[in-house]
Amino acid sequence: MSDYPIKHLSFSSMNLYANCPQSWYGRYIEQLREPTSPEAQFGIDFESALAQQIGFDVQETEENPETGELEIIEKTFNSDMEKNVGIYLNHEKAWKSATDYQKKIEITPEHFKWLADKFGVKGSIPLPFIGYIDFMKKDTAIMDLKTSKRSGWKPQWGYQMIPYMLAEELPMAEIHQFVRTKTPKTLFYALIMNEGLAQTVLNWMSNQAKGIKSLLDGESNPHTNNGWMCGYCAVKNCKARDFNDVPALG
Repeated sequence: MSDYPIKHLSFSSMNLYANCPQSWYGRYIEQLREPTSPEAQFGIDFESALAQQIGFDVQETEENPETGELEIIEKTFNSDMEKNVGIYLNHEKAWKSATDYQKKIEITPEHFKWLADKFGVKGSIPLPFIGYIDFMKKDTAIMDLKTSKRSGWKPQWGYQMIPYMLAEELPMAEIHQFVRTKTPKTLFYALIMNEGLAQTVLNWMSNQAKGIKSLLDGESNPHTNNGWMCGYCAVKNCKARDFNDVPALG
């Protein structure tokens, strides 16, 4: 197990595997990368600006090209970003304070087994599951901030938040969605823990972990997948991409 090229699992890793094993293999094993998209960068900057606005000490690092070491950099935000943060904070339900920011969450294989037994689920994970939550209200709820161009709940948010809720033994999670339209708006969703949700997500985690372990052990072929759905992917020579550009007739 210690010889694996990856040392932990995450929601993004499991979700990518569920979407396309070849894309997962390209990113995590072949170390293929694509530049951060403008949409993803907006989300990163929005979250950092918000944390700074409500009083957190936000530090970011970058690699010094001469020494190769990570150095703390000072992050500044333009007026448009500050305006967007202001729009969010002006909503009554927006969080203006929190007890933690970017808190690390870890579920060890042993903890996962305990959770699986508790909820009557058969399954395991071969490596620790690690994630980071955006904000947290002590003993009450965790919150994740999403930025997007379209409004609406996405089921994968539940799969992302439930493990964190289980790890922290919290009954509720809040999803705050800042929608970047011509007139920006914020939507709020409350996710309440129950036995059915816990069982569903623990089963999903176990299934994805089993598939990832099969790839790591060389027992399956990442290039054979009947369930692909192309999206963000660094693999350039995949034939599935051909279906993304089918010409119209007539």
